[in-house]
Amino acid sequence: IKLIQGHQNMKVVKLAKPFSGSFSEIERFASELRETANKKIKASSTKEMLNKVTSFYGGRIEVADAPTPFEEDGGSLIINTRNDFIIHLSPFTSPFRDNFTVAHELGHYFLHYVYAKETGRMEFTRYGSGPVEWQANRFAAAFLMPEQEFKRIMKKYVDDLSSVAAHFQVSKPAVKVRSEYIR
Repeated sequence: IKLIQGHQNMKVVKLAKPFSGSFSEIERFASELRETANKKIKASSTKEMLNKVTSFYGGRIEVADAPTPFEEDGGSLIINTRNDFIIHLSPFTSPFRDNFTVAHELGHYFLHYVYAKETGRMEFTRYGSGPVEWQANRFAAAFLMPEQEFKRIMKKYVDDLSSVAAHFQVSKPAVKVRSEYIR
């Protein structure tokens, strides 16, 4: 439990515990979730797929009208219950950045809430770094850029990060970080 500055005043927030598995397990889980989504959800874009996955699990995605400092360059996640959550996006970020943010927040939802068997309200905001954030980033990267497809696309575009980013509909920095983990 930690006190953080809210919109109006200080509030108590339950902190997430890191996922107990390895990065390999996170990669496998995210890839399997994407494969299942691709089979069951017909989507013409990454954004549409993320919207449908979020909706399927009871969530919704909203652009913050007046973003908190935590949401200005990313997003946040508010979970009320297992099938009731909101992903807030910044009005100042690009659609490709938003795709990664949504997948990152889904990583928190699955790894740090559903899998952890948490109950009750939890909030995830961009206020630091550490294992919980690293795990959500790894989930997002694996969900959006599955390893085998990533390797194939990197080879196809001869490591042209802009083309790879366009293929996966993510930002170029996301591709750069993913390429550092996968070779």
